[in-house]
Amino acid sequence: MRTGKFSEITGLSKDTIYYYIEKGLIYPDKKNKRFSFNRKNVEDIEIIKLYQDMNFSLDEIVSILSLWNWSNNTEERIQNEHLNRLLNKKKEIDDNISILVKKKHLITNEISRISYKSGTKNSNEIFGFPIDKLNILSCPICNNLFIVENATINSKYIFNANLKCSCGYEMKIVDGIVRTGNIYENQYDTPDVNRDLYLNMPAIYYKSLNKIGNYISKYLNEIDLENKIIMETNINGFSFLYNNLKYFKNNFTIILIDKFEEVLINYKSQLSKILNQPNIILIADDSLKYPIKNNSVDIVISLFSCNEHQLYKKENYFQHINKYIAKGGSIIGAYQSYKNNCESLKNLKIKYPESSDNLYNKDDFILNLKNTFSSYYFKDIEKVDAYAKKHSFECHKKGELMTHSIFKAVKK
Repeated sequence: MRTGKFSEITGLSKDTIYYYIEKGLIYPDKKNKRFSFNRKNVEDIEIIKLYQDMNFSLDEIVSILSLWNWSNNTEERIQNEHLNRLLNKKKEIDDNISILVKKKHLITNEISRISYKSGTKNSNEIFGFPIDKLNILSCPICNNLFIVENATINSKYIFNANLKCSCGYEMKIVDGIVRTGNIYENQYDTPDVNRDLYLNMPAIYYKSLNKIGNYISKYLNEIDLENKIIMETNINGFSFLYNNLKYFKNNFTIILIDKFEEVLINYKSQLSKILNQPNIILIADDSLKYPIKNNSVDIVISLFSCNEHQLYKKENYFQHINKYIAKGGSIIGAYQSYKNNCESLKNLKIKYPESSDNLYNKDDFILNLKNTFSSYYFKDIEKVDAYAKKHSFECHKKGELMTHSIFKAVKK
């Protein structure tokens, strides 16, 4: 919908709407220099109005919306953070109770609602490996299909099994997760099961993430996803699918791959709270040879997946991932880059000695897009100079800009 219709529905003036966009509170699409709003933008305005009535500042609401939009709001760590913010505001209101009685009441109700949600027992079935998707797997050594032995199953899922290939390669399904046995054992990375990366990031970073999320969502909403296979890898840091599956129909197959089984266990637990009988394949693997059939994936989503890959692998990301993409298939996502030879980049290479020689290098990234795919699109969308001092962002030197870019490419 256009700005005028959005203003009519929300009751906000156009000046207020433009201010909210500039502030990073809402993220409408923009086409031909005109904003296009959707249902989620309307929902965000309703949340903004509610939290304004609770006496939260716009800066505080930006942070809260970012937590919601980039998590499922089911993780205990996120819920505790959300509850702590609400409880702190309640104390502030108590200190001014004669003026803020109404706002205190609203916050008390909101705390009760979230506390109830946190304590509500999940009624959905814990999902496993979809039985009818076994043909997506293939041996990474010889590309043959697997023989399934000693399986624990129900009518839809495999929960435990041994998977064996005639060439001798073996792997397991344990609690619905494929375990290849390829485990990351070095000290340079740990599983972010508490989702710490999302907490306390500055508003400009969340603004960029939402631009990226809008870009990927728009692409997925414009194509028929029924029976498609969509894959996302290197998801310990960021994951588009984990945070956005609830907004799509459950009519396609998802493959999520990470080197840390702990991350997949956490994702599986949280996704089961909001999705009913999903077709999700979870693979714990730190190799460059996934047990996925070549030329089988329709869409690869890479929300900084290449950056994550480059921190721990020297091999080219696109050459690694391209073999799994079907002819005519696509890859879409975002990339972070620094200027060559800047201090932040030098710091990254010290902190991550396993990293690629072309770490966070935009020129090399574009060159590989061009050489690997038949067509591509690449655009810078944000310059960022503020980070929470954690994980790889500890390497950022104040005053240097990191560029966030979006991209899309189609396989030859």
